Amino acid sequence: MYWVVEERMVCPRTGTTFIHVLTVKNLRLIIWYKGDYFISPGSVLVTGPFGIAVDGRLRKLHILRAFPYTPPFWSSFLANSTCPGNNGTLLTRCEHRQDCVFALCPYGAIAS
Repeated sequence: MYWVVEERMVCPRTGTTFIHVLTVKNLRLIIWYKGDYFISPGSVLVTGPFGIAVDGRLRKLHILRAFPYTPPFWSSFLANSTCPGNNGTLLTRCEHRQDCVFALCPYGAIAS
């Protein structure tokens, strides 16, 4: 399978990530995954018997679930997230780092 990432959001409470992808058959999905790599919008995912490659490099990702994408469903994920980086603003400091299970902020913020 070949997927292009349209959007990303992280869940700081669970340490998981949601990505909105577009497939070659114009199907939109929400992929919920856990892994050692933060996939950015514009990235290309290729899946096969070899595993999952992100932008041409194999990555250790565990896909937890796939959902059909709808704008209201995606918005509900965003509305329930406590991560300020998910709203698209540039972060340098984050007041929520103490509540976040990610060792490194996916958006590059440091604790304030």
